[in-house]
Order: sequence, then structure tokens, then C-alpha cells
Amino acid sequence: MDTNKRQKIIQVSTYIDQHLPSSTVRKQITKNYLHLFPNEILFCIFDYLLPIDIVRAFQYDLQRYGVLIQQHIAVYGFNLINIKSNDFHLLPMCLSLIEKQHLSICVNDNYLSTALNSLSSLNTLTVILNTSFEQSFLSKIQHESISCKKLILEYTPSYHRQMNDIDIIPLLSASVNTLILRNVVFLFDQSTISHSCNYLRHIRCILKNENDLHELLIRFPMLISIDIRLVCYKVLEILTILPLPKHFRIEYPSRTVLNLSKFPQETRYYDQTVYSLPWLETNSSLVLRSCNLENYLNIFPQSLSYIRQLTIECTSEPWSSEFVNFLHRTFPNTRTLLYNLIGMNIKLEELPNEILINILEYIGSPVDIYNSFNKLNRRFNIILRSIRLSLDIFLEDKQSLTIIRYFSVYCNRLRVYNVCPLISLERFSQLRSLILIEPTDAQINSIQSTTLPMLEYLASPASMMILDCLFGINQQQWSFLRSCNFYFFYFPKAKLSWQPNRVLCTLKGITCSRMTLSQLLSLLPCLKHLRVDMIFNDSSNWNMEIFKKTLLSLRIGFNQLNYDDLCVLIAPHLYRLHIEMYHEELSLNFAHLGTLIVSLTTRLKQFNCDYRGMEIPIDEIKAAHTLFRNIQSIKSHSYDTISLICRDVI
Repeated sequence: MDTNKRQKIIQVSTYIDQHLPSSTVRKQITKNYLHLFPNEILFCIFDYLLPIDIVRAFQYDLQRYGVLIQQHIAVYGFNLINIKSNDFHLLPMCLSLIEKQHLSICVNDNYLSTALNSLSSLNTLTVILNTSFEQSFLSKIQHESISCKKLILEYTPSYHRQMNDIDIIPLLSASVNTLILRNVVFLFDQSTISHSCNYLRHIRCILKNENDLHELLIRFPMLISIDIRLVCYKVLEILTILPLPKHFRIEYPSRTVLNLSKFPQETRYYDQTVYSLPWLETNSSLVLRSCNLENYLNIFPQSLSYIRQLTIECTSEPWSSEFVNFLHRTFPNTRTLLYNLIGMNIKLEELPNEILINILEYIGSPVDIYNSFNKLNRRFNIILRSIRLSLDIFLEDKQSLTIIRYFSVYCNRLRVYNVCPLISLERFSQLRSLILIEPTDAQINSIQSTTLPMLEYLASPASMMILDCLFGINQQQWSFLRSCNFYFFYFPKAKLSWQPNRVLCTLKGITCSRMTLSQLLSLLPCLKHLRVDMIFNDSSNWNMEIFKKTLLSLRIGFNQLNYDDLCVLIAPHLYRLHIEMYHEELSLNFAHLGTLIVSLTTRLKQFNCDYRGMEIPIDEIKAAHTLFRNIQSIKSHSYDTISLICRDVI
């Protein structure tokens, strides 16, 4: 910068300091359009931030964002670990936002007192303990009041830390009904004055041996459920029955010789673990520690139908076909199977291709899969092109086109929500489900049985090309297409060359006359579910000789209710009926409607009715016919429409 310019800047600066008050010199502020975003977008932004960062960013506009921050914290919790010292001034504001929420909070030594003083009612308080923090926490907490329903003490690192009853029991205020100790061995000192607690209802912890278990049951007489793991072999010396609660699970060390006479009659003993029958039926979970069938031949004399989750913890023993059959036979209602390999460290790349494909398909998001594994190595490149994924396309941007190019060959489901002319359906030869909201003409013309031979579900505007593939000769028809939604397409008259389609079971979104619908039903002999709107002032007649009544579910729209049309379409096995009336009805005769429906079907399970006009009292509808005895009003999508639903009709 030359000397003259520097001198002019100094002169201007001196003049401003001497003649202008500070209020007239304002800092330039960049416009912030964040407040224009809808709440859904703001929630997505919050997902990438820590709660303390969210509060720091929006602390001056809590009137706009405070409720959103509260809702976000209620879902994800508030973690007070590793907060920097320069953020301590934000703690009162953070705590005020969650004062009435029930959250899990992790605290450490720096701001324990602040958290306890600011939060009057917590559902869960999680305390992360370490060697340096343990003593200061115990000394501080003795003078504070923990007002929470569930107290979790977790020790880190993960090796077992021993804590005495004289340290833990004084922490339990009258509001604490659940205590969980993680990586902490709960010890009972027999030589000191015993502390007891009469308001604790649930406990999960690690105990040293059966003597400590007996002592725990004495100290906490009001327990409802316990989940205990014992780490030593020593068993209780006395032979009295343990005063166990109704729900209990007690895991013993391996090779423990157990005397079951100390337990109640409704007790089950599987793999060194004792369960009460109510505990099994309530939690519906069980752990097995071997893959060897011989270990279970005499343990499970009958099937356990109440087990929903089964965990198998063992080494890399091979599974025999007999063991698999045993699992199916003994646990017929299991929906979740967890398999934990003990003593083995397996890297992701060591897994077989079949398991890797299942893992990647479980992740689900094509963008995440592509960004994480693309070009990792040749093997993963091959695997990525073999997984079946669902693609949701909202914008035709560079990322979407890249994902389509990479995954289109094995894409299982495609949903395109906007106009995207660069997307060619000819890439998706294995597609099974297709939803197009605003397709181009080229995309509509690409929906053919030769282009998409594996299609099972289609939702898009209709075209004659699609109808020709539905009702053409056998070589033209789709072999697997079972459901179509055409967005209320005016169905044309049937061509003489069209053939019956015996695959399609569900058809939605058509508008047609009585004659056209008669022809359509004759072309769909296996149709079970139909959603149709009848043409207003239709002068055509039904041709009942060319079709059979096969419908199980019917949703029909009228401009004016026509009882004769209902008589034609309601089949004897119909179990769901939904009637929509688009024009205002002066009077709706529910007594006549109920009598008509009962005379046509005896299998009806659900009835819906949407109508416009004067609202009829629910009690009057219930009294009109016994069919509507359970009818109730539900929220409608339109302000001028009255919606009714009746379940368990017949």
C-alpha cells in the first residue's frame, strides 16, 4: 500500500473517533436465513451437532428455537461429558431447557453440583466414574439430593471396580426405584452397621457370591425384579430358600454346582443361569452358551413359545443341522437371534461375502454405503454391485446420478418424487417396486414388461402402453406384477385383444363407468383389493354376467351415494369396506346402509365412511344399526369432511 493511501485511512479513522458517537458506527451483520427453514430441516441440522453446540449457536434466539432444541434433547439425551471450561456459562441455559424432560445425563466432577442443583426431576441419571472422580463424587453426592427414578453408575475403563454398600446405599433417595451398576462389583460389608433401603424396586448389578446375594435381598426387602451376575464359585452355606422377588435372573459362574432347592418352584435353570418363570415370560429373552446339542437334550423337554429373543454366546463351534432343528423346535416364536463369538476378534474384511451383503443391505442408505466402501478394494466393488437397495430420488443432482449409475443394476425399489428427466428406467432391470410421482413421457413409455420384467408393485400415472402390458397376450404380460396404483386414471374401454390377467391382485386409483368396471373385473379374475371412483351421472349399466365377485377389500368413491353399485361390488367374503362421498349429502341413512351391508357379507371386519354435510351424532349412528355399534369419529385430512371408522364389525 502506498504512503498516500495509508495517510488517508489514518485521517478517516481519527475523524470517526473524534466526531461520531459509537452508536452510529455499527458492525456489518451477515443476514441469517436459518429461521426460514422448516422444522424438519432444522432437526436434520441438529443431528450433526452436540447439544452444547446447539445451545451455543442459538442462545440469543431461544424464542424461535427453544422448543425445537427441547424436542431434540428429549430424543437424543444430553451428555455433559467433556464440556470445555469456556462453555460452563451455558450450563444454566442448557439445564433450563431440559428441566422438565426425562433424560439420561452423564456428569463428571466439574459440574456435578451444577447439574444436581438445576435439575429437580430426572428420569435417569447416568454417572460415569473413574479412579480420580470416584472419591470426589461419593463425597459430594452425600450432601446432595439425587432426585431421579433410575440411577446408573458406570465405571470406566471396563474392568470391574469394587464398591461397598456403605458407598452406594446412601446415594439412593426415596425417588430412586431402579439401580443399575455397570462394570461395578457390589460388595456387602458384614462387619459394619447394615444399611437398608425400603423403596428400591429394581436392581441390576454384579455380586461377588451367593452370600452377597442373600444380603442384598435382606437389605432391599421391597424388590420386584433383580438381574444379578455372580463372579465367584462360593455358594450360600445356609439351606433356607432365598427370599427372591417374583421376577429374577441370576447368572452363576461356569462349573458351579447349584442346589435348586433354595429357589421357588417356578424356576428354570438353563446354562448356569436361574430364571423365574414370570421373568422369562415378561422379558422373552434367553441366553445359550453352547452350540452343542448334547448339552440341551435333557434341559428343554418342551418348546418355549414365550421366548422372542435368543442370544447364543460361544466359541467358533460349527452348527449342526440337528442343533438348528432343535432351535426351531424349542423356540418357535423367536424373532431375534444374536450370535456372539467369545474370544475371537473378527475384522470386517474377514467375513464371507454373504454376511457382508446382509450387513450392507441392513445399513440401507445407498449414499452412506457408496461414500464408505466405494473404491476400497476390488472385492468390495464387486459386493457393492451385488446388494439390493432402495433408492429415493428427490433431486436430479450429481450425487443422485452417481448413486443411480452405481446401484441401478441390482436396485430393488425406486422412488422418484420430482421431475427427473435424466433418469432412465432401462437401467433398472431387476426392479421390483417403482413409484413415480411426476414422470416424463419417456419414463412412462419405458414402463413395460420387457424393460422391467421383475416388477411387483407400480405406482405412477397410467398409459395405454402399461395397460397393454397388463392385458396383452401372455408373452407381453408381467409375470410378477401384483399391485398397481394409477393416481385416479380414467380407465378406457377394454380392447377386444386384451386377455385376462390372473396375477394382479390389487388395483387402486382408477375412475370409470359401470360398464367399463364390469369389463375390467372380467379381465381381473383374481382381483382382491380395489380402490375406484364412480363417474358422476353415469348412464351405463352393469354387466354382471361377465365377472365374479372376488373382492376382499373395497374403497369406492361416489359423487352421490348409490346403493345399487354397492350391491354389485360387495362380495360375500369382503372384510374391509371404505365409502367416500365427495359431494354434500343432505341425509345419510345409516340404518338402510347397515341392513344392506349385512345382507351382502358376513365377514366384514372394518368399515370406513368419509362424507360431507351435516355431522350426524355418533350415538345416533350406533343406534341406527348394530353393525355400527363400535363406530367412532377420527381426524380427517380435509376440514369439511367427516371421517368415521368402525372396527370388529361382525
